[in-house]
Amino acid sequence: MEELEVLNSEQHRALRLRSDATRLHFVPIVVSEFSVAATCCPIMLAKDPENGRFYAAAMLGFKPGENLLAEDAGAKLTFQPLDVERQGFFTSGENIAVDMKHPRISETNGEPLFDESGEPTDVLRRIQKALGLLVAGNEATQSFIKTLVDFRPVEPIDISLKFDDGENSRLDGLYT
Repeated sequence: MEELEVLNSEQHRALRLRSDATRLHFVPIVVSEFSVAATCCPIMLAKDPENGRFYAAAMLGFKPGENLLAEDAGAKLTFQPLDVERQGFFTSGENIAVDMKHPRISETNGEPLFDESGEPTDVLRRIQKALGLLVAGNEATQSFIKTLVDFRPVEPIDISLKFDDGENSRLDGLYT
């Protein structure tokens, strides 16, 4: 469960960001990320279970906890989804909120969010930039998806996979 607090340099000066990011296999992306994402992973549509609206996402793996980009140094350098970069951080009006229970947040391990004088470090600046790009890209992405839905090229896709080790996987709820 999230425990959000508005981030400030005095109260959160000791916070650090751990580099062992959550390994997400299906990550929401915005239109501005499409061209880079498409070079290393499929882009699919899915429906948000809470509101039934379509969203675009990069498929980074075939099952929860699997991120094939994280295992490929070249791909990881090519594409780092904004949503992965901001994990543990959210917008709260004009402010940034931090999820104090998120596994990336620590007071002992990782890179500091603030320097000794209370100024944001490069780590926090990357998070600020990611959040800004996500907020700015959300409207364009929703408009793009609405256009796709209006012109009806969106279709459900069934994906069944069989791996060399005998494992089978079925990916449901995806659209192309």
